[in-house]
Amino acid sequence: MRTLLLTATIIHLASSLRSPALRPPPFRLMSAAGPPPSAPGPSAPVPSAPSPSAPNPYSAYPSELPPSTVASLQSGLSAVSLSISRSSNPSCFLTPVSKTKPWQHLLPLIHHPTAPCRTFAENYAQECCEKMALVGKELPEGVGFAFIGALQSNKINGLVAAGAGGRLARVETISSGKALGKFNAAIEGRWPGGETLDVLLQVDTSREASKSGLDYEDADAVNALVRRCREECPRLVFRGLMTIGAAGDLAAFDRLRGLKAQVDAYVNEELEGYPADMEKGAWLSMGMSGDYLDAIEHGATHVRVGSTIFGARDYPAAAK
Repeated sequence: MRTLLLTATIIHLASSLRSPALRPPPFRLMSAAGPPPSAPGPSAPVPSAPSPSAPNPYSAYPSELPPSTVASLQSGLSAVSLSISRSSNPSCFLTPVSKTKPWQHLLPLIHHPTAPCRTFAENYAQECCEKMALVGKELPEGVGFAFIGALQSNKINGLVAAGAGGRLARVETISSGKALGKFNAAIEGRWPGGETLDVLLQVDTSREASKSGLDYEDADAVNALVRRCREECPRLVFRGLMTIGAAGDLAAFDRLRGLKAQVDAYVNEELEGYPADMEKGAWLSMGMSGDYLDAIEHGATHVRVGSTIFGARDYPAAAK
């Protein structure tokens, strides 16, 4: 009799565990209306200790995204997030660079169980516009993009038009008053409700012929653009400085940090200071896959990591 009762109990428990009501719900991306991140910036904050082998509860990936690819992408993000959490600045914001990668490859990072991302960086204007157009469709609401590529005046209107509603999270490669004016005018004509765009000024810290940006020693020129942004471009919010230093040139990070000190002093003394969510002054966006941990040690507040997460790039025949 006891054996029969025990057998019946085991069968009942097994049946209950298979019930959908007892299964944990799949991960859902927080909507744009949800609470903002605790530190400044549109990217999701890095968790204190993400697990590189955390299980993936999301089960609605497209059929063309095999489980091995999902696992590889999530493992890459876990490893980078964990290394940042153990760095001197565990609150540094990580922005995965998704250029040349299909939109399907963003989903495992968006739905990562411990370090979900909601902002991605793009280098090519057309590709950025194409991915922004997928938000609210193939990509969840609340996903945004940072543009970190070379700016062409004839691409600004298209970026702004596609980026309304938070889809264009920020632009990090502004280095002229003309670009500031064009972005401000484009937003005034296309974004309703007083939406603003975060912008960073690109600084040339290595003086390579292939690099763009304001010279790191010309603090007056940088401060003049900061003033213009604050006083003449109400739809733009100056957030900080960005650089792409020469490979292996760690001194480039110190040069940008030195410029930040001058910009912070100028803003606090001449322009009534920063908004409340910038209590530590200008952001420093510097560091990529090969040197992001070095950049953090030299003061980076934002890092841009691509191939370490996504794998080798598949560059198109003609970059757009």
